[in-house]
Amino acid sequence: MTENKSKRTIGLIVFALIFSLFLYISRAEYNNAVEEDKSSVIKDLNIIRAHIEGHINSRLLLSKGLVGYIQTHPDLNEEEFLAFANRIYEEDDPIMRNITVLEGTIIKYVFPVDINESAKGIDLMEVPDQRQSVMKAILADDIVLTDPVELVQGGYGLVGRMPIKIMQGEKETLWGLVSIVFNVEELMEMSGIDKSQMDTLFAIRRLDESGLGPKHIWGDDEIYVLDPIFLEMEFPNATWQLVAAPKDGWSGNTYGFAILVITGLIISAVSGLYVHDILNKKETLDKMVYIDQLTGLNNRLILDERLEMAIMRARRFGGKVAVIFLDVNGFKEINDNHGHLVGDQLLIEVGSRLSSVIRTTDTLLRFGGDEFVIIMPDIQSEEDLQPIYDQILAVFGESFIYKSIVLHIRISYGASMFPDDGEDIDSLLKIADMAMYRSKMEMKDKRYGNS
Repeated sequence: MTENKSKRTIGLIVFALIFSLFLYISRAEYNNAVEEDKSSVIKDLNIIRAHIEGHINSRLLLSKGLVGYIQTHPDLNEEEFLAFANRIYEEDDPIMRNITVLEGTIIKYVFPVDINESAKGIDLMEVPDQRQSVMKAILADDIVLTDPVELVQGGYGLVGRMPIKIMQGEKETLWGLVSIVFNVEELMEMSGIDKSQMDTLFAIRRLDESGLGPKHIWGDDEIYVLDPIFLEMEFPNATWQLVAAPKDGWSGNTYGFAILVITGLIISAVSGLYVHDILNKKETLDKMVYIDQLTGLNNRLILDERLEMAIMRARRFGGKVAVIFLDVNGFKEINDNHGHLVGDQLLIEVGSRLSSVIRTTDTLLRFGGDEFVIIMPDIQSEEDLQPIYDQILAVFGESFIYKSIVLHIRISYGASMFPDDGEDIDSLLKIADMAMYRSKMEMKDKRYGNS
């Protein structure tokens, strides 16, 4: 009987061990699935955040120009206002609904006129939904961005307000305010939030400086129970959070899947789990050696291997290999003027933009500092490089925006070609590097470029 009890005990121990290993595998698979889902959502959310911040901040910045004009022309008439507004705003702008000028707190001028005429003459201090934001802008003496509010001319919109103060004698007095109204749904759609994607929920909430906690201001309010992703967005006198999560949670029915494979797990768990876990960790560490930790691109350690493989393929099957050396112009000044955090974000953005123009067969890597290298196998002639040069010019034509900082990125690049310029790695890198530095001074040769 004691022997049977011992056997039962051993059986229970083995069962408990296998069951524990099963739970470990299930949890690891679940966590991996969640992390993969979140990484994908974070990548998309960063792009959406950049668009929202760019759309709002760029238009708020233009409003400062109108404020400055009125400060020097306090007797501005409607004709002058419309002429000024027409110069800096487009009537078909889907995001900007209108811009208004208030004399005191009364709407005096509005653009475009035809669909907003009814708003003229309304005192916003008598409109409950807008009184608080008007007072906040006056007291802050700066741009204030409101939550979505009901507009006096109908509909809802985000409103950015900035006070206009002029000197009367030696005293500064309030002349009025400039308000910009944003179409909320068009802003979100133009920034990449597609509400037809029913599998992902989006929301925005404002971080309240008064200590009352975040306030939901747009989107699906049920999102907060789904373990969502939060990304902060910075605006003048306001910090928002962009929120996103899959409607049905971060992963499927992992436990249901585990039940289907439990038989195989029982057979293989004891002998294979430890080796599998060790190999997985080793593979992850091996991959990390070749990854640049800032940009997520390949690093220079993989350069020799990839370039040697491309050269061997070209020797065997014919064709050429191009090596393009790229460098961010003025990067040291950007670091000195704006700090290393902005510099790091700029390098991440440069890597992302370059990744968008290369082919699937190409290799992009960060060589070090602000230098990048593209290896392009299976090139037939130098003319094959022109499309990527054109794409580089195109992707770096758009400004880099980080919080309130706007930078125009300029990239210098130069190329070398196997076997025309050399037949070994060192020669190709040296010639491409020299071509890149010459490109900072001239653009005479089509292999030299400056975007």
